[in-house]
Amino acid sequence: MKTILMSIVLALLSGCANLDKLQTELKTADNCEKGFDYYTYKAFEDVDFKENSPNGEKYRMEMLELLLKDNGYDAGHYEILSRIPVLKNKALLGDMYDVYYTIKVPKK
Repeated sequence: MKTILMSIVLALLSGCANLDKLQTELKTADNCEKGFDYYTYKAFEDVDFKENSPNGEKYRMEMLELLLKDNGYDAGHYEILSRIPVLKNKALLGDMYDVYYTIKVPKK
């Protein structure tokens, strides 16, 4: 019984991470340099992962690394060239942002 309950909890947590990954975008950027690919990574902010919190930034990097891995890159080798938070919604309980990163990764 304990094993079944733990399996269900793990499946639900995995499902949450997949939904979060669906809220992110990885698009090619116009930069050009031999041996590298450039992307714009759009990530989200929410109550649990605020734009200016270390925990939020860590989670956004985990989502980025999943996207890189899914696209055939070595998720441990990338460089963030810029990070720009963009106000998405002004709210009574706090403003909400999308966070845009320009990243550089070695070609596959």
